[in-house]
Amino acid sequence: LLLPLAALLSAAQPPARCPAPDSAGLLMRCLDVGQGDAAVATTADGRTIVIDGAPTWKALAQAMLRDAGGVPAAVDLLLLSHNHQDHIGGVPTLLRRATVRNVVKSDLPAATATYRRLLAALEQSNTRLLAPTRRTLTVGSTTVALLPPLPGATTQNLASVGALLSHGRFSVLFAGDAEHRQLSWWLQQGYVAPVTVVKVPHHGSRTGTTAAFARATRPALAVISAGRNNRYRHPHPDVVARWQAVGASVWNTAWSGTVAIRGCADGTYRTTRWIGR
Repeated sequence: LLLPLAALLSAAQPPARCPAPDSAGLLMRCLDVGQGDAAVATTADGRTIVIDGAPTWKALAQAMLRDAGGVPAAVDLLLLSHNHQDHIGGVPTLLRRATVRNVVKSDLPAATATYRRLLAALEQSNTRLLAPTRRTLTVGSTTVALLPPLPGATTQNLASVGALLSHGRFSVLFAGDAEHRQLSWWLQQGYVAPVTVVKVPHHGSRTGTTAAFARATRPALAVISAGRNNRYRHPHPDVVARWQAVGASVWNTAWSGTVAIRGCADGTYRTTRWIGR
């Protein structure tokens, strides 16, 4: 998959580096994949974590080529929050193109052709499938604390797997398409604490943020992944206001393009947006 030279040249430079000796930090790219979700994290020691896989392979590959230095040859951890098309569409091809060492995915099946292709690709790969239970994984210099699905969930959104990525005092929380009941349960279980960055649940939908969840996380930056002029009208103005009310800057890939964040061990971070725009 090739992109026009102009598109490649339009990509912004990565954020400024962290203070030595932690110059690389944790580099997180919340990719602009339209109305969907995908992110790529590169740890300080060069490991790769992919969170969700966009609506299609074309959307995922184009965003990676344009804004993340290309499709990775190896992925140390692939986290699939849930099994909706807009989060897993590009994953079957990614599993064939890259060496994916570990996968965490929601256990709730979906009755879709895309989900069947995902299962077939997982079966044909040499990846190790990890259960989406409450646990902490180590990927190089980054820790990944999993937030499990709501017990007894019967919808994909409520079966979302969350993840808290930490590098020193910097942390970023991903919550898939979790909705109010799941967010409340995570809070009750003590799984949620203040973080540096929140990837806003469910593309900024009204069902994906509560005032209590925003107060508990209190991020400096809230990133929404949504498509420009999407038919769901994401993000909802009330959701944007809730994050702003707790002091967060709110960025939306629909208008900012890919958002790149370099998190430093001292808790500071640097950002770049308008990548590929």
